[in-house]
Amino acid sequence: TDGLLNEDEKIFVTGRVSLEEEKNGKLIAERIVLFSQVGRSVWLRFDNMKQYQSLWPEVSGILQGSEGPDQVVIYIAEGKLKKTLPQKDNVRADETLLKALYEKMGEENVKIV
Repeated sequence: TDGLLNEDEKIFVTGRVSLEEEKNGKLIAERIVLFSQVGRSVWLRFDNMKQYQSLWPEVSGILQGSEGPDQVVIYIAEGKLKKTLPQKDNVRADETLLKALYEKMGEENVKIV
C-alpha cells in the first residue's frame, strides 16, 4: 500500500485486534482497500414482473455500457423477488450510469447501497 494512501483518504481495513492486559490495544491490518474501490450494490426496483419484462431490455443495455466493482441487484416488489446478477455483470455506479438509470426507471427505483 506504500504510495497508495493519501492523507484524509478514506480506507476500508480488515484485520484483527490484539488486546493484552495493561497494554494498549493494537489493530493489525491484514487488508487495506481504498474506500473508492470497495464495491457497492446498485438496486433496481420494479413494481411487478410485467414492468420488469417491459423495461429490462433497455435497462440491460444501459448496464452493458458500464464495467466496474459494483454488483447489480434486481428487486421486483410484487412477490418480493430479488436476484443478484453474476459478477461478470458488475458495473461502475458513476454519475453517468446513474443518470441514465434515473431517466429510464425514476430516481426512486434506483438505490446505491
